[in-house]
Amino acid sequence: MKLSDLQILEHLKAGGPRVHKVMDYLYLRSRTKIIGLVKNNGGSKEDGQDILQETLIAFYTNVLNNKFRAESDIEGYLYGIARFKWLKALKEKQKLRKLKERKPKSTVTAEDESIHKSYASLQHVMQKLNEGCRELLIHAFYFNFSADEISKKFNYKNEQVARNKKYKCLKKLREMIEKAKTT
Repeated sequence: MKLSDLQILEHLKAGGPRVHKVMDYLYLRSRTKIIGLVKNNGGSKEDGQDILQETLIAFYTNVLNNKFRAESDIEGYLYGIARFKWLKALKEKQKLRKLKERKPKSTVTAEDESIHKSYASLQHVMQKLNEGCRELLIHAFYFNFSADEISKKFNYKNEQVARNKKYKCLKKLREMIEKAKTT
């Protein structure tokens, strides 16, 4: 069974017995990528399966609540949800580990402050970047889209055009960051 994104959304919104079949289809379609994401970022196969199930539940809920607007393909959307959920789970594990270690409160170091300022600066510069570049870079680095996926998502002629656009957007971002540093 091969379903288009539109068919998936129609079946999920219609409800009934098709929902289970569609969710099974999404599970099988996303399983390798999402479990791989978790395993490649310090998790186990079981962690990956948990994140996959949480991701599918969140996606289904978003569809029913009209929060999924089909601005990206379902596979990319699921990957984004999974990535967010895994990062959140890692933060929770880190907090638990720190509580178990019971170290005294540490003070903020100069390095921590520098990282915070760099992150804030990057956020500020990203907001000034044109929307096309910002979206491309987010899909390339946050959602880890390949050149092929980017070319399809943004309707570019081919992968080379996607790589060139990514290069130009990165170059523009770097220039803006350098300019922000001097001002």
